[in-house]
Amino acid sequence: MAFLSTHSGAPASTTLLATLIGEQTMQAHQDYGEFGDYVIFVDESGDACLDPISIHYPILNVSFCIIRKDHYIDTVVPRLQALKYRYFGHDQVILHEREIRRRRHAFAKLSEDKARHAAFEADIKRWIAESPFHIVSATVHKARLVARYKHPFDPYHIAMRFCLERTQHFLRRHQQTGRTTQIVFESRGKTTDRATQEEFSRVLASAQPWGYRTTDFSGLPLEALFISKQANVAGHQLADQIARPIALRTLQPDRPSHLLPCLDRKLLADIEFPKQQAAHALPAVPCAWERALTGQRFAHSA
Repeated sequence: MAFLSTHSGAPASTTLLATLIGEQTMQAHQDYGEFGDYVIFVDESGDACLDPISIHYPILNVSFCIIRKDHYIDTVVPRLQALKYRYFGHDQVILHEREIRRRRHAFAKLSEDKARHAAFEADIKRWIAESPFHIVSATVHKARLVARYKHPFDPYHIAMRFCLERTQHFLRRHQQTGRTTQIVFESRGKTTDRATQEEFSRVLASAQPWGYRTTDFSGLPLEALFISKQANVAGHQLADQIARPIALRTLQPDRPSHLLPCLDRKLLADIEFPKQQAAHALPAVPCAWERALTGQRFAHSA
């Protein structure tokens, strides 16, 4: 395993990783028994509250990171550990996008050396860009929602339903029917976890259909797990880095972002709801989603 580095002259690994990402090129993989080949990590940016709505951040984003378990074991986890050992001397630091951005706690000392901090941020970007995973993301603009609908659906329900619908399409396409796929949420306390579990179960049961479409989740067991951020799970830390940049595009579409170009290449599906368009119009699905459905390899970012 090559050590993750931004030093000049570091060997490029994009060709290898592009091959790894191509789902159709993978022939042999581990047998996980009753469990599927994928693990999914979920992160959020913003909240679902409609009263009041923050004037500074009136949006909710829910993002699913879909990762093949062999890719997770062989690439995502060891590269994150290597990054941590390089900058902190141990792997117990937990990458949190907000703390990194605000340069707090472990990242405050790192920021004292501007060159080292810049190299650290570049290595995080490289880790994300070279990690083989897919993204399904939904951003709900709450101010538009309440302005357009007299009795708006819960923003979290909208985002959760979209992500689960697109995820089940992907899993069926990749022969996961009949095998349990675990979806890992960040634990935020018993009350919040219970509410998330209920919403998750409600979507799977189609107990509250939204719009004209009802998705059949039967035959595709999905299990919600709630794990604390303090457990230092690499997948949590990966998902934590992506939700906010995607969400901010809804608020500030022209705002420059060093992460969005590589995240866009990993997007299977992305919705912004409601858009500035007729309420009945369907959101466009990125071409990456169509390529995934047809089994084509999607572009890998360097």
